[in-house]
Amino acid sequence: MPITVERRDAKDVYNLPLFDAYIVIDVRNPEHFASGHIYTALSFTVPPATATEEEQETALVQLAMDLVDNGPEKYGTVVLYGYADGSSEAQLDWVVQRLRQLQESGGAFPRFRSNVRPTAGDLSDADWLRSALNRLCEKLHTHCTQIWLVDQGFEGFAKRFPHMIFQSDTAQVAIPPVYCCEDFLYLGSRAFKPTPAVLTAMGITHIIAADEAAFTPQSFIDAPTTTELGFCYLRCNVPDRNDTDMGACWDATTQFIQDTAQAGGRVLLQLHGRSRSASVAIAFYMDAMGLGCREATAAAAAGLQEGGRGDDLPGPAAEPAQTSVGDVAKFGGCGM
Repeated sequence: MPITVERRDAKDVYNLPLFDAYIVIDVRNPEHFASGHIYTALSFTVPPATATEEEQETALVQLAMDLVDNGPEKYGTVVLYGYADGSSEAQLDWVVQRLRQLQESGGAFPRFRSNVRPTAGDLSDADWLRSALNRLCEKLHTHCTQIWLVDQGFEGFAKRFPHMIFQSDTAQVAIPPVYCCEDFLYLGSRAFKPTPAVLTAMGITHIIAADEAAFTPQSFIDAPTTTELGFCYLRCNVPDRNDTDMGACWDATTQFIQDTAQAGGRVLLQLHGRSRSASVAIAFYMDAMGLGCREATAAAAAGLQEGGRGDDLPGPAAEPAQTSVGDVAKFGGCGM
């Protein structure tokens, strides 16, 4: 199947999730890459337009070696990015065309010059180089179906998701994968146990949490909203059971999210697992943004399918708990 190429919003790229070892290639110059790049990204210098065919093949071999050495696990989607001003379009196109060539080769690179050598490392065995290139061909041929070009490039991604930018001269905070519904709304999970440093790095200012959330202080029990360590919490006293009536908290959660978004803040939904958190997001989409029931469910449920699975989710196609989504369906006057 031929590779499709499309520009995707930075949020889509963030929600792969990136930490699941997707191929991410940065075609900016190495100095800019060193000063900051998307976590898991690989720096690749595209040969100039004046490069000979042999020089271009050498660069391709080097890319194959780097990818084989880094051992990405998922080849279905390849992410490419450059500069936001469009100055790296030629470089992006070069990589797209070469990846297509490799993917369409049928699992074996059709041509290889025995005198091609990598630009780094002590690897002079042409057979080994051919093997690395053929292994990449095979993986792309078997698995790769799409290439995503990050809309607005590195600068656009870094502005919206600064916590996903690695800078070697800055103390880094390990960020677990958390699904981004909107720039102002994130969907937590049972597996996500953030520290204040993580929340700050993510730009989280407000949190909707249940009593049992791991990071909710005991003092919140007697107050519907509380500020602690600089974060504003809305406590929802909802038990972690399938028969829970989520409707009782929707007016408060929707208003809380709306007020936070208007103030330029960012909300984390951390109501037990993703199921109950997703129902709050669905109610918000329907009440505050005017989406229909199915549209709202699709927008929030994508976080259960694409945004990484917490320990509360049974599988890759998990959906919000039937009672929670069913209640939201009644709330919106539509059948599921």
